[in-house]
Amino acid sequence: MDCAPKYRALYADRTESEHYYCGTITQMAEQYGRRLDYLDRTGLAENTIVIFTSDNGPEPHLIPWSERARGSAGGLRGGKHSFWREAFACPQSSAGLA
Repeated sequence: MDCAPKYRALYADRTESEHYYCGTITQMAEQYGRRLDYLDRTGLAENTIVIFTSDNGPEPHLIPWSERARGSAGGLRGGKHSFWREAFACPQSSAGLA
């Protein structure tokens, strides 16, 4: 997981792991917002359905960069690379035709 230094800097008072995690989420949210703004500005939002979904579960500490891995299954079992039901749940948000 990596992100631009300007987004990591927003979380300078946090741990290095949180610099990357929070910075990446902030960077992704900004880009997602830019796309929604574009749809509004061009009038395309009226006839567009936008679906944002994420992959399943938190990343376990199994790979070299995993010391920066963050996330929680919210008290449930599982995460990526496991076979618990919670490992397959995917969060989603949508916007579009009202």
